[in-house]
Amino acid sequence: MSGIVKLNLSGFKAFRQSPAVLGAINAEAERLAAAANSRARGECEHPEHAQFRALGPIPTPEGSVAIATSSGDPGCWKHNAKHNTLVNALGGG
Repeated sequence: MSGIVKLNLSGFKAFRQSPAVLGAINAEAERLAAAANSRARGECEHPEHAQFRALGPIPTPEGSVAIATSSGDPGCWKHNAKHNTLVNALGGG
């Protein structure tokens, strides 16, 4: 059985920028940053390197994004580069 699906792109974009979706993606970014910080505290002798944080939600032309990042701390960057902390917190390792 086949059919044709036609998306209402402006409606889909509005949904992706709705408060409910913005809250959900921001909560997921915050959860990921918290998981990365927890992993970093357990992996590193420098607990101050646990500086992962969530940014967002950020509107885009297609919808919205939220980002979990290793912040502006060089120790956090190095820790993430060495241990793939964000990827592992996401469940990738």
